[in-house]
Amino acid sequence: MQGIAATCPSTDSPITAVHCCRSGYGISRDGCWVTWNETNLLRLPAKYRVSCSIVLGSTVVIGCDSGRVMVIRFSSHELPELLRGP
Repeated sequence: MQGIAATCPSTDSPITAVHCCRSGYGISRDGCWVTWNETNLLRLPAKYRVSCSIVLGSTVVIGCDSGRVMVIRFSSHELPELLRGP
């Protein structure tokens, strides 16, 4: 695993963020996609790109550069069928 070194502004102590596999819903590293288990699921239009986000279960909350906030709630029951395709 590779980590990214960072500094905590209040203490100047080094901290490390580790990138690992993500399960469940999330946001792609480039902020262009809502993901499921690191698979691109929903492409976000340019004006809705992520400046901050939080994920709680099947709900994704996205703060946009425009100041807008989007709340997206996915149906956990239908997702496996959608990912399987026709």
